[in-house]
Amino acid sequence: MAVTDLDLVLVPGVAFDKRGGRLGNGAGYYDRLLSQVRADCLLVGICYESQLVSAVVTEPHDVFMDYVITEAALYRGRGREG
Repeated sequence: MAVTDLDLVLVPGVAFDKRGGRLGNGAGYYDRLLSQVRADCLLVGICYESQLVSAVVTEPHDVFMDYVITEAALYRGRGREG
């Protein structure tokens, strides 16, 4: 299966914010993957509510999630549209 065949990617992270910003482990694996998915592929961050922070520091190459799902709520992120 090619990355471009994906319709949905569940993305783990160390921390997220409600805008869909993501802090990973620093290896860049998901950053590389997310830069290759189709524009209509849904990106969903998954974490516990305790992993939400007010704002994740992002860099220009970081990809925002369309949604962030916790055990308590569903947050609509800004996604790749900005």
